Amino acid sequence: MKKREGHDVELKTTSNLQKEKKKSSEGTITHYNRSQRILLVGEGDFSFSACLANAFGSATNMVATSLDTEETLLEKYSGARQNIRQLQKLGCLVLHEVGVHDMLYDSDLMNMKFDRIVFNFPHAGHFPPLYETDGFLIEMHKKLLSGFFKSASKMLNKAGEIHVSHRNDFPYNKWEIKKLANNAGLQLIRKVKFQKSDYPGYSNKRGGDVEPDKEFFLGVSPLTFKFSINTQKILLVGEGDFSFAACLAHAFGSASNMVATSLDSEGEFCFLFICLHVLLYYQLTVNLFNHKYSQTLDRRLPSSRNHILDLMWLGCLVLHEIDVHFMASAYSELVSMKFDRIIYNFPHAGHWRKLCEEDFELIRRHKELLSGFFKNFRKLLKEDGEVHVAHRDDYPYNTWEVEKLAKKAGLYLIEKVKFRPEDYPSYRNKRGSRIKIWDSFDTLCTRLPSSQLHIKNLQSLGCLVLHNVDVNFMASSSFYPLLACMKFNRIVYNFPHAGHFIMRETHDSVIQRHKDLLSGFFKSSSKMLKEDGEVHVAHRDDRPYNRWEIEELANEAGLILIEKVDFRSSQYAGYSNKRGGSVRSNDSFPLGNCPKSFKFSLKSS
Repeated sequence: MKKREGHDVELKTTSNLQKEKKKSSEGTITHYNRSQRILLVGEGDFSFSACLANAFGSATNMVATSLDTEETLLEKYSGARQNIRQLQKLGCLVLHEVGVHDMLYDSDLMNMKFDRIVFNFPHAGHFPPLYETDGFLIEMHKKLLSGFFKSASKMLNKAGEIHVSHRNDFPYNKWEIKKLANNAGLQLIRKVKFQKSDYPGYSNKRGGDVEPDKEFFLGVSPLTFKFSINTQKILLVGEGDFSFAACLAHAFGSASNMVATSLDSEGEFCFLFICLHVLLYYQLTVNLFNHKYSQTLDRRLPSSRNHILDLMWLGCLVLHEIDVHFMASAYSELVSMKFDRIIYNFPHAGHWRKLCEEDFELIRRHKELLSGFFKNFRKLLKEDGEVHVAHRDDYPYNTWEVEKLAKKAGLYLIEKVKFRPEDYPSYRNKRGSRIKIWDSFDTLCTRLPSSQLHIKNLQSLGCLVLHNVDVNFMASSSFYPLLACMKFNRIVYNFPHAGHFIMRETHDSVIQRHKDLLSGFFKSSSKMLKEDGEVHVAHRDDRPYNRWEIEELANEAGLILIEKVDFRSSQYAGYSNKRGGSVRSNDSFPLGNCPKSFKFSLKSS
């Protein structure tokens, strides 16, 4: 009996070898063939890449990458050297030190497009004594995948696919891989069982710093998730500054599938912006109004102008003066269209000075708005389409009866999920209407709770506080007309930072982002400085921060260093340096042993 079993196994093995030999001669293996342009990401010992290359008989269609340096990789994995040699012999481009978050900007990859992008068993690393079930570690994995999807989606050919092999049991199913892909403008097209036996020679390695050359358990049911670029037709309604639409467009890499609408006219945007500043800063704004009204009336709010230009550049149809009550009948641009998704974020019928949100009359107006929206958009929806409404679910907003209003219009609730603004980078929820239109609410106070008190104190003492000001464009009248007409004696920027990334501060691409930020700041500041004015930048002067070349960047913008002095935080009572960004934003950061204040003036002065 045993002999018979052994004979059966021998026959099966021979059959498999014959099939593999046939596939190899055809240049095909499982999901891949040599006619496809393939990018392999996060390779450990490069055994998966080598397997594909051997099956194809050539690797000129392949690019294989690793996060590690070549030296580190060869130390970690015993088989890496042989696999890399084989890949290079067959014509594969092998790249090291490529992170999935910024691979789009890698000099060797930035102009390439691929038919298949493959990431096998992604993992953010091991952090003893944390287990895989730990919430912090799960978030790390999700951030890794989120960054990968956003980069990979922009490197994909139109009909291309992204393949992620992944364990689908607990706790790995908590990574929400499908949702992360959707947020990057991708859709799941297929899930298939991952069988290691389909890839002769492939060895799944742990990686990291703890037993990196050891294989890990693939679980009971590992899967290969296949994603493609989302082709949904999307309608966005009641956009404020169009930041949500712009966020989706940038995630998709295109907006040809999108229509974004606003109730306001283009002129209305600008009129509201001017009115706000007339109310708050009469004398200054009247001067601005008298000299620039004719130019400014047709401009949008600074942020909306930028977002709308981005949307139109990416192929989005942008429409103004669109009333949700009549969209399905009164607007020729929309009447013949059908959509897969219709989105209305935080609908609101407007603000009235004498009414608060709990007032029955205001609640009635909100319900009328939503009722009209649901009745109209049912006519614009494809048979299998969905209407998405982001809405506060606490009192008094839960008295709007959103589900009941939708049901009356023939729509039924299929899912209710938590809305997380951090899932939509650059989205800013705006109040709208003629009262307090420009402040983005909650974001700053959520990240930095102490800011609310400081802002109130500043305003009570007469300070003009502005939000959403980008240092790259603050001197431009097209974006910030109020700032652009001002001149200053001192412009101060304490510890500038372009953001936190998965790469370390020593990484060249991170340093370049910081330099780009400072370069833009200096160019703007030099235009806003009085003749005898100074620009002060507080900055760490040790490694790697001294690699930002702050003096050279200032010189390029027409500024010259006049003094460099020690920065002592103890001299500024109440000052607390904050990380900012979206990761531990309220934490302080180390100032190093020698923080300095760099003082610059205009070269001409």
